[in-house]
Amino acid sequence: MRRRCAMVLARLNSRYGEMKLAGTVKRPDVAEDVVTTLLSAYQVWRQVVGDSMSGVGRSYDLAVEVLRPHKGLLESMENPNMLKQVTNRISDNPEVDSLYLTDSAAAGFLAAALNLSGIELFAGVFSGWWSVGYRLPRGKKLVALPGSNILAFGEEAEGEVYNLGRVASLGEGAKGGFMINKGDATHIAGPGSRDCLLFNDGTTVELGIGCLTGNVLINSNSGNIKGQTGAFLHPMFYLPEGCTGINSGRTPEGFGSRNGQESFAVDFGRQYSSERRYKLLNVHLSYLTLEGRVAVRLDYPSYACEVLDGAEVPRLLSSLKAKVGKATNACRDDANTEEMVKRMTSYNWTGFKSSVLHLRAMIEEAVKE
Repeated sequence: MRRRCAMVLARLNSRYGEMKLAGTVKRPDVAEDVVTTLLSAYQVWRQVVGDSMSGVGRSYDLAVEVLRPHKGLLESMENPNMLKQVTNRISDNPEVDSLYLTDSAAAGFLAAALNLSGIELFAGVFSGWWSVGYRLPRGKKLVALPGSNILAFGEEAEGEVYNLGRVASLGEGAKGGFMINKGDATHIAGPGSRDCLLFNDGTTVELGIGCLTGNVLINSNSGNIKGQTGAFLHPMFYLPEGCTGINSGRTPEGFGSRNGQESFAVDFGRQYSSERRYKLLNVHLSYLTLEGRVAVRLDYPSYACEVLDGAEVPRLLSSLKAKVGKATNACRDDANTEEMVKRMTSYNWTGFKSSVLHLRAMIEEAVKE
């Protein structure tokens, strides 16, 4: 790879003058102005990238390196419209919000600029981006406010991602991040996501379909999980190996932990039938629930019921239900979006996830006894 970069740089030298490898890129001399700095850094980055890279991943890594010396200045940028100015200046078509249809490499640069900036809240300014919050680092937050309409949000993220707008994909490939959906997300936590907290109090078609191990998936929305005309409607969870799923809202039939897998399912809500009922061929699922003060295990599709003796399992399930209810309340105040955002983003999601996993371990142990 380094040899290929050297060959590309040799070709670029004749066009742009002497250049160095990515580790020693000459930084532009620019005025301390965010937009000017980003435009100048973009030109340097574009020269080094050239046509030697395709896709957003490698271009993102190089963009972070080019922009890192300006991190302090970028952190002062809190207005997303400043980044939109950069987008429009480098686009061949200023009427289009971004280059995602024609230039995924540029999307890597823009993602790096956003992650290094002080921007946390935005609405309606990144509608054309390839991926907003791509590889968002741990400790960073991004909130898509009502009015946002973006393609992918929180892809491969490790930070905290909150959606109050419309998103096609939320948290695909995320690694240990928190994906909180209060808006409309078609798919939440697609293939590749692992060790994440995925909390839905909005609407979605799929939650957790194709994700990997270690995820905590929670549905607390009291409304129906929306379907798409002519589409195949999935249940809210078909839990993969090692995942934890809790439904305290409504979800189509077919929620549960597949027998023989190290997953864990609890239903405090309601499962409903649909004309597009999800067919699970030769698959048996089970989940725990509370019937009054009694803990039971239900199987799907037979709905065979096993009463779990003793008081410990109901007590632990009640504690888990209370934890989920408290987290849900942090996402509820539709009349005051500003206050709701403050509560959501200040809520201790790390502690919540830890408590859920701790209670899961205690419940599993109590069930065995």
